[in-house]
Amino acid sequence: MILVYNILQLISLVVLFPLLLIIVVLSPKYKGRIPKRLGFGLRQIAEEISNAKKGHDSLTIWVHALSVGEVTSSLSLVKALRQEHPQSTILFSASTKTGEELAEQELGTYVDIFISFPFDVYWVVCRFIRNLSPDLFVLIETDFWPNFIHILRKKKIRSLLVNGRFSQKSHNNFLKLRVIFAPLFSSFNALTMQTVADAERLQQIGVPESKVFTLGNLKYDSMLSDVNTKTSEEKDLFEHFKIDPKKVIIVAGSTHRGEEEIIISAYRVLKNKFPELYLVIAPRQINRAGEIQSIAQSYNYTASLRTDHNTGDSISNNDMLILNTIGELKDIYNVCSIAFIGGSLVPEGGHNPLEAVILQKAVLFGPNMEDFSEIASDLIQCGGAITVEGKKEFIEKTDLLLSNPDKISLQVEKAIKLIEQHRGIAKKHVELVSKILND
Repeated sequence: MILVYNILQLISLVVLFPLLLIIVVLSPKYKGRIPKRLGFGLRQIAEEISNAKKGHDSLTIWVHALSVGEVTSSLSLVKALRQEHPQSTILFSASTKTGEELAEQELGTYVDIFISFPFDVYWVVCRFIRNLSPDLFVLIETDFWPNFIHILRKKKIRSLLVNGRFSQKSHNNFLKLRVIFAPLFSSFNALTMQTVADAERLQQIGVPESKVFTLGNLKYDSMLSDVNTKTSEEKDLFEHFKIDPKKVIIVAGSTHRGEEEIIISAYRVLKNKFPELYLVIAPRQINRAGEIQSIAQSYNYTASLRTDHNTGDSISNNDMLILNTIGELKDIYNVCSIAFIGGSLVPEGGHNPLEAVILQKAVLFGPNMEDFSEIASDLIQCGGAITVEGKKEFIEKTDLLLSNPDKISLQVEKAIKLIEQHRGIAKKHVELVSKILND
């Protein structure tokens, strides 16, 4: 199978090379990262690894995360690995630029060396593995590449999949192609899944039961250190965003196309009853800010852009704010009363509701939370979040919360208690890592 994969890959590269070249040259997302992902600079990194060991006969542990969501899941695990294996060299890679930036920001004191993840071209992967010589490879949730996994197995390098999750759609695809995916997943020494259902799906594909573990969702542990903390004083944040502190703020975070019109339409109804209400929309793609402004204008609302108001007086005389900046979502959640989690009223899989929960905010999300299904289900069952099916329910349930502040406090209390109940998941994973390393 790996031979067929590489033949098809080679044909595709030859046919699509001109198009790929244009994309690489024109896209800032890829430009500048290509040489590193092809292995340029690996010798220098290998020297850094040797120097990091400082003569110790220590392990090299390579942790990889796809993007921002997976990096978030990895935080508690990497910190626990550093504590348990202080002499080891920890490498960390992410496939996306935003993932790399978040990892460096959050894990700078825990990771020895940040590296680029290789393209899944056979000779490129061989070059990476040869130079980096990891003793253990830890994959967070997803980002499966046949050549990479095949070469790890061929070189007898131990590997672990952690926090695995499979949607029903993915599972159906894996079942149809189990002849490919069963050997791929079985190459890991162990696989830890978020839920029992995920573990059962993996076994149905053909992965031995002895390799599959259900240890819980690492995202809970990654958030625990932030419970009951604030990024800064609320007063300072209101001033930072030029928002009147008397306003009652609703934040719609990480929204996708199709959601903003529902939210703005609902906001118009709610604002008639609650004049001090103020809406902040933080789109998942900040380049859609102009598009959202146009939607607001169609409802006779003025929407300010965050980038236009870094200085000056309060902007809350306008009807809403569009947060078209990166890295400020956590801060804006801090000043709101209610947070809506985007990507959930449209079929985008949702985003992490714990980002708002840990800041003690009442949380709403739509029915499409497949990417965070366990967390969403747990929150709903314990009363720590509310599901809204569309505009009508968004209005009704937001009205209920705004009219009854005690309900907000109770919902937050239940959500925080849920997170606390999941303390220790990272420790369980580290114990499994130690077992794999000692086998």
